Amino acid sequence: MPRLLTSYRAMRPASRPDVATLPGGSRFDPWCLTDRVTLKRWQRDAKAKRAIAELWRFDPDPAATMALKAEIDAAVAAGDVVLHRNRDGSSCYFECPWSPLYEVRRPVRIAGRNLRVLQQFTLQASGDDVLTGGKFERGIIVGPFEATDEVEYCDPDGRHLNRNT
Repeated sequence: MPRLLTSYRAMRPASRPDVATLPGGSRFDPWCLTDRVTLKRWQRDAKAKRAIAELWRFDPDPAATMALKAEIDAAVAAGDVVLHRNRDGSSCYFECPWSPLYEVRRPVRIAGRNLRVLQQFTLQASGDDVLTGGKFERGIIVGPFEATDEVEYCDPDGRHLNRNT
């Protein structure tokens, strides 16, 4: 005999961001993708400031990037995903925009990928290869992640890594 699903949860509707929160909008925060735990560190780093500005300059569809962030935020709000810290306390990916690390608590689908319990992931937004004919990359990177001292500023035009400020 057929049975009803006991653990059914309705799909979250895809949301489009408020235009005012997009680049050029009155409430746009260029650091909106950055891990809040480490945000002040990146805001004090001149190379990071240039990297964030370039990220948004090279993003051909900032609304899609913001929609991906909203999808992750909705999963966090639903309890499907939590913020993750590595054993050493690190909480963000090493590459611009230094997005938070997340861990899956309930099976969830994000950016078109099915994620399993305890999988780690982070948001990826990168225009690193745009000037050499590549595409802007937007999606998620699945871990596990390990601590590193490496920092990637994603410098597509090669201009900001050679400056002292």
